[in-house]
Amino acid sequence: MSRSYLYNIFRQNLNLTPSQFLTQLRREKAKQNLLNSSYTVQQIANTIGYGDEFTFSKAFKRYTGLSPKFYRKKK
Repeated sequence: MSRSYLYNIFRQNLNLTPSQFLTQLRREKAKQNLLNSSYTVQQIANTIGYGDEFTFSKAFKRYTGLSPKFYRKKK
C-alpha cells in the first residue's frame, strides 16, 4: 500500500489525513485517561507519545481550552 493511496483513503472516508486522525485519537485517549484513571499527567503524556508533560500540556490546552489538570478537576 502506497503512502498516497492510504492518504486518499483517509481523506475520502474520514475527511482527515492520517496524521490528523492519529492526533485526534491521541487527544481523545488523553481525555479518557484524565477522567477515568489516577495516572499522573506525566504518565498520560508518555502513554500517548509525548516525551514530556510540558509539551503535552500545551497541546492539550490548545485542543480543549483547558490545562490537563484543570480538565480533570472540572469534569
